[in-house]
Amino acid sequence: MKKILSFFLSFSLLFVMSSTAFAAENTANETAVVTSEYSMVQELKEKDANTLLAEGYSISDIERAKSGELERTILNELMERSALSDEILARKGYTANEIAELRSLTGNESLYSVRGLLASVTVKNTKNSYYYKSSVDRTYFLIDVSWSWDKEPAVHWTDIAGAGWDGNYELTIHISYTNNRLSLSCVGIG
Repeated sequence: MKKILSFFLSFSLLFVMSSTAFAAENTANETAVVTSEYSMVQELKEKDANTLLAEGYSISDIERAKSGELERTILNELMERSALSDEILARKGYTANEIAELRSLTGNESLYSVRGLLASVTVKNTKNSYYYKSSVDRTYFLIDVSWSWDKEPAVHWTDIAGAGWDGNYELTIHISYTNNRLSLSCVGIG
């Protein structure tokens, strides 16, 4: 899942940075992409092994996804959560209706039928500053990337952010980060 999240973060950042550099100054704009754990699992199942290997997944990750072990792990985690107190489930991000749905699980559900109980991540890319400086023929960007989960994911991986783009842009030395937020300062020729 961390590689899928990385793909979405990278893709979203690429989308934000693909604007042309004509304006003297652009104000902030934001792009948000929401991805669910369910859709991440489905994507892993649908892609062929060679594609997943090329994306950086290990053979054991691929086997877990293809064999259904990942789905069983998620379903087992939901069953374990169904025994937790309402207070703990609320701290994990579940609503009262979702807690009631967790309590009604029998253990015979499919991943599809419980997809509403799975977490979703919202990745936001904000172009805070974007300007062209004609005296040095450079375009400057200041971009924030942040993400948040609506509830605790059923499978714990490491959230990572990646940046990539086409063109003559590079990161400057001004990079800062805090919990789930990354600020990138970039410069490009022209």
